[in-house]
Amino acid sequence: AVLSGASIFLLVPTNSNAADDMEATVQHTIDALGGQRVHTIKEATHTILLEGEDAALSSRSIDELTLETVAKSQAANVPVVGVSWIERVLSLPPNRHWSQVDVAYHLPRVLRGADDDRMDIDDADIMPASSDASSQTRRGRRDSTANLGAALS
Repeated sequence: AVLSGASIFLLVPTNSNAADDMEATVQHTIDALGGQRVHTIKEATHTILLEGEDAALSSRSIDELTLETVAKSQAANVPVVGVSWIERVLSLPPNRHWSQVDVAYHLPRVLRGADDDRMDIDDADIMPASSDASSQTRRGRRDSTANLGAALS
């Protein structure tokens, strides 16, 4: 399974209706790919921050509880990524592992600057097998769930 060994903490902002709608899709994707959803950051290999298509471009617009949870994840060295991380894992060649995807390219849009919009990353986000993805600096590109549903169909 593509996500075998991955433990995912899903973070749903309390002020985003669109993110609520994404939760079921992302949960289904995690299950289908062999990953495990966990309910504490302590158990997680990754925190996925769910953003709707209406995701704000500023951390000032995200609710305080979500920001606190992001800070706890970062303090625990658990990378905070967007759904784009799962999309990238889905596109990996068979000889690559999810832990080789550099989380630096998958920081949720709401946690980065408005001018940081890396869309075409090719293989720049795949690290050599000896690297640890969790320890990398976190940056990313805009995430969506449209490709997830299509990939599972």
